[in-house]
Amino acid sequence: MTFNDFYLNRVVLELRYKDGFLYWDNCGATLLEVRKHLPEWELVRTDVELAVLREKRKKMEVSFNY
Repeated sequence: MTFNDFYLNRVVLELRYKDGFLYWDNCGATLLEVRKHLPEWELVRTDVELAVLREKRKKMEVSFNY
């Protein structure tokens, strides 16, 4: 088995706000910006705790939460 036999299954990028309330201020703006540049990503869930975008063709999902 070599390194080339492996594949990337999941990537996690974590950004932390010093003040948690900034999540609500920036969540919608972030989602709109992503959709503006990547219209193939669909909103799956949006609420005060979690926002989820999905790209079906590539079987990818992104969660944005606090």
